[in-house]
Amino acid sequence: MVGSAAAQSPPPPVATASQSFGFDYKDSDLSASAVTRFEMAIDAGTYVSVNIPPIANDALTPTGSSTYKVPIPALVTGQHTVKFRACNASLCSADGPVLTFVLAVQPPAPSLPRIIGTR
Repeated sequence: MVGSAAAQSPPPPVATASQSFGFDYKDSDLSASAVTRFEMAIDAGTYVSVNIPPIANDALTPTGSSTYKVPIPALVTGQHTVKFRACNASLCSADGPVLTFVLAVQPPAPSLPRIIGTR
């Protein structure tokens, strides 16, 4: 009997504390919905305001949208989740997609390479 292998999902991306999160939002929705801030929740925690973060468009930014950049806050190493939502003066949107990622510590590079010992 030939069975089918279960589809494997790719491992979560690895991030370091020096990187940032990015998310896209349609420019027309920003103005039409009078968005005043975005909020972020990490690991199913409480949402916190990230205001309107700086725009950091890149090759993946869809036409008619902007990519917003939010620094990764101090977290312990390991797997985490983050999600964003948009808010205006009265209401907030539903949760956006969840990003699962692994925060890793990048070790410093070795220094002073040399030859040691005697001949």
